[in-house]
Amino acid sequence: MSRRIRSSLHLVAVSALVAVALTGCAGSATPAASTADAESPTPTPSPTPTPIDIREIDLATGDVMFSSGGFSAPVVVALEAGTGSDDLGSYTMKEPVYADANGDGIDDALVAIERLDGNGWESLWYVFLADGDGGAAQVAVPVARAARCGDGVESTGAAPGGGFAVDVVLRIPLVDDGLACSDPGSGRESRVIMIDGDAGDPLALPIQTAPESAWGGICPGTSWWDTEASTVELLAFPREGSVVVNDASSPAGVFPPVSDPAPLLAAIGVPVEGWAFVVFIGASSAELDVKPMTCGWGKAA
Repeated sequence: MSRRIRSSLHLVAVSALVAVALTGCAGSATPAASTADAESPTPTPSPTPTPIDIREIDLATGDVMFSSGGFSAPVVVALEAGTGSDDLGSYTMKEPVYADANGDGIDDALVAIERLDGNGWESLWYVFLADGDGGAAQVAVPVARAARCGDGVESTGAAPGGGFAVDVVLRIPLVDDGLACSDPGSGRESRVIMIDGDAGDPLALPIQTAPESAWGGICPGTSWWDTEASTVELLAFPREGSVVVNDASSPAGVFPPVSDPAPLLAAIGVPVEGWAFVVFIGASSAELDVKPMTCGWGKAA
């Protein structure tokens, strides 16, 4: 064995003796450390609160908005147990249906509010977004309308994949003008509606996601049936960066609407200056059995 190796072994032996001595000196401190460790509480993670279900919220008591025709600036009506009144008539909130309208994993509500005024009546369907903390906020723009001598709503419910399925009967301007008020219109449309925004966002707006992307509020149709195809970019909302519902390179038939939601949007703080609301038949409609007239927003000329 070389001298260098022997010296190394000697150092190892000395180091071992020193370690034993130090262990003996520190022996009294070791139990204290163990006791302290045993007495330290183990942190308990805070449980994730369970969102409060919107079915537990009393939507039928409190202030609600109502926009005549689905396009005018809203009036605020106080409801108590689902009923209320003002100078324009009496109001009743109907039974809601439930689905996740904005993709946050929490169910929201779609509910009709009906106004009676003598022989006339009008129902507007509104989405109420749940915040998960026991509150729900009404989206100011209605997504469907039924009225005497007007459109009808056959059914509402949860759509597969999220949002609300709304099946409507449409009285087509000019085409159905000769029908009796008791007769349904000749148009049929099934829409899926979701909401772009969260509960409490005053600028939350509805978007149609099926059968094709479009404005999710009421689409009023047109009384002007003659147009030439044009290439124009149309968006779901009057907002830069919103969903493109007709690409600028795709031809579309664009028509003037019989009604315009601009007064409603302006009243709730959505800027509409410089935007035009239009009815259109997009290129994607060619793939559908029924060519729906949908609505969107384009830059005003």
